[in-house]
Amino acid sequence: MSAGDCAVSVDAGNSAVFLSTHKNIDRRQIGILGGSEGGRIAVLTASRFAVLTFAISFAGTVVSMEDDRIYAQMGSLRSRGVPDSVIAAVEPLWRRSFAAWASNNPAAHDRVNIEIMAASGNTDYAIVVLPRVGHAPVDVETTRMVRIDNIVLNWLDAHLIRR
Repeated sequence: MSAGDCAVSVDAGNSAVFLSTHKNIDRRQIGILGGSEGGRIAVLTASRFAVLTFAISFAGTVVSMEDDRIYAQMGSLRSRGVPDSVIAAVEPLWRRSFAAWASNNPAAHDRVNIEIMAASGNTDYAIVVLPRVGHAPVDVETTRMVRIDNIVLNWLDAHLIRR
């Protein structure tokens, strides 16, 4: 379980604990629902917080997030006709990328992702470094949202619209 999974699970479970103290809530009927990754988190949370009396997981995985993502990536590449030899070559890079992401070290994660781009043969990409910004576009020091929309729009304009 990644640190992110744990934090989301704890937040969801603590929300259920809070609801259980409300006078208008029947604590015997508090459950959790989630789809896809949220379905996995729902089951994880229900297993950790006794106040949750049921969990509904739709399209939730029963494997680790890493294995789920890698399986999805490999399936996507196979469906596009990418040879298994290429997929086998990039799978270790994906696993390193997920391990770097789980370590909460954005710089290490970015370095591995750059290796993945280089290994793919794709030369048409841009790298933008946003200091103090992790997985979500939020400044880790100020906790303010970082506006990335102009960066994205300018890139789209330069690389897709004006071609």
